[in-house]
Amino acid sequence: MADRRRPGRPPSRRGRPPGGNSDETRQAILDTALRHFAERGYASTTITAIAADVGLATSATYHYFDGKEQLYEAVFLAVAPLWEGMAESVGDAPTMI
Repeated sequence: MADRRRPGRPPSRRGRPPGGNSDETRQAILDTALRHFAERGYASTTITAIAADVGLATSATYHYFDGKEQLYEAVFLAVAPLWEGMAESVGDAPTMI
């Protein structure tokens, strides 16, 4: 059987990385996705780019999130307490006019 890998590409890894921690990997995906969404916006962010920055195969991200929409929702929910806390702390602050 012929080797179908592209020349110059290392073989893809399968399974969990050695010493990998599922919670840490999920958090790394969330942190990286937050940065990508903030810098590029939803439309220009790709699961492939996020996975590459985390050091995962693109398919591995689907173990944690069903797709970009679910990942975006998870990022939103992760930062919601930050925005709520900020709103509470400035809620009674006077505005400058």
